[in-house]
Amino acid sequence: MPLYNPAFIAGGDIKPARFVRITGEFTISQCSASTQSIIGVSQEGTFSPPNLATLLGGTESGLAASSGQSLKVFGLGDVCMIFAGTGGVTAGTKVKSDADGKAVNIGTVAGIYNVGGTALNTVNAGEKVLIQVNPHVVEVA
Repeated sequence: MPLYNPAFIAGGDIKPARFVRITGEFTISQCSASTQSIIGVSQEGTFSPPNLATLLGGTESGLAASSGQSLKVFGLGDVCMIFAGTGGVTAGTKVKSDADGKAVNIGTVAGIYNVGGTALNTVNAGEKVLIQVNPHVVEVA
């Protein structure tokens, strides 16, 4: 079950279905680099109902949360959808964040990686992949 705690607030704009991290006291921000520690995945939907802003004469933000708003976060052990980044994602691989908070395979290049979870299916870039959230650090030798 996703963690929903109104005490956590967005530290900036957070897109739906992206890796997120702790950036301050009770503050969550979207991951913007593969070296950042992941806490979970942002909610799949936007913070306002579809087309509501348009009906009221505004424009759709397309965001899960803006700065100062609370949001749902899928955490350790949860299974959820996240957008796949460049190159897509392969089932059974550990995934990390790209510069836009999307999931990408950690690959086989030696190094230490902040993993967000494990992909449960294979998808192309830009599609949503089902992952089991399991934030941890792994070393590829």
